[in-house]
Amino acid sequence: QVNFDQWFSTTLGEELRIKEGNYRVIRRRVAWLIGQWTGVKLSQELRPALYSSMLPLLEQGEDIAVRLTASSTLKLAVDDFEFNTDQFLPFLEPCFSLLFALLQEAQECDTKMHVLYVLSFIVERVGFSIRPYSNALIQYLPLLWEQSAEHNMLRCAIVSTLVHLAKVLEYVIEHT
Repeated sequence: QVNFDQWFSTTLGEELRIKEGNYRVIRRRVAWLIGQWTGVKLSQELRPALYSSMLPLLEQGEDIAVRLTASSTLKLAVDDFEFNTDQFLPFLEPCFSLLFALLQEAQECDTKMHVLYVLSFIVERVGFSIRPYSNALIQYLPLLWEQSAEHNMLRCAIVSTLVHLAKVLEYVIEHT
């Protein structure tokens, strides 16, 4: 039987830190593996380490495939039944900022949809805690809407994100 907590803390975490050029394939695969095991064997105590380990993989200098895989891993971690918002809050701002930067850099419609889906999901899970970071996304969505004139699925993702943001902001207005 695999002790995933130990494997993550020792071997996998170290693999993610190696920044050699062709090692991006390994980083992507390790990020994917962590995402697959998150809901199965990763203890609650290691969730902050998971969030922390995904941040460098989302940075602009990283390979786009690694960045997209790291975003998927974050989504899987946030989607977990045992997700603890309080554990995630220290990582919310950098995660949101890095994902937003990825959304702005993305060229392909599918990539934009994927990243927007992850952002929208995070908004839904953290609720009103997203408020301090939501303005940039709210201001960007009309531009994204204009750019996506021929991509109805992307427009659906934009509407979905706006619905999640509206729910969060409505909650904030009602409770202030």
